[in-house]
Amino acid sequence: MWRAYVDESQSNQATDPGVYLFAAALVHDDQAEAIRTRFETMRRPGGLKLHWYDASEKTRRNVMRTVADIEAMHVIVIRTSAGGVAPERQRRKCLEHLAFQLAHTYDVRTIVAEARDPKANNKERAWWQRQCDNSQIPADMRLEYAVGKDEPLLWIADAVAGAHVAHRTGVSAEWWTTVHEVVDVIETGDMPQKSRES
Repeated sequence: MWRAYVDESQSNQATDPGVYLFAAALVHDDQAEAIRTRFETMRRPGGLKLHWYDASEKTRRNVMRTVADIEAMHVIVIRTSAGGVAPERQRRKCLEHLAFQLAHTYDVRTIVAEARDPKANNKERAWWQRQCDNSQIPADMRLEYAVGKDEPLLWIADAVAGAHVAHRTGVSAEWWTTVHEVVDVIETGDMPQKSRES
């Protein structure tokens, strides 16, 4: 079974306002343990998890080369809104678009997100169920949570999101250049359309 391991990011609100995105690493269960092992070796000694914004330049290059090499698919859904939209609403709308794409384009039915605090997780579960009941999200789509430090597959989405934000804000194109050919980038609209960014 394919699962989508996801992480979200806000772009630089000064230079790229209103942009919120979710990245997803689509990994088959048969490949999951081997891929976990490859990323686990990049965890800093004593570090809780591999985190893009804390990583050294050397680690970032190594991560991007590994992302380009592993047997996985990668998707980024980007949502741009007018100013003043609360981050939690941005997260939910972006997650809804991601679920739509995963179900209808990639035939993926399980999303694994990084666990937040129990209150936030429970509120999001309740929202998710309402969206499923109202057919805004496919009824058979599952949302699960994993602890970030314990699930290296979540680190992949974090890195892909970080590399894309660095690229789109002009910080650095190097990391994105390494992986852009294996990442589908989707800009959301009334009906999101899939495109591959070059």
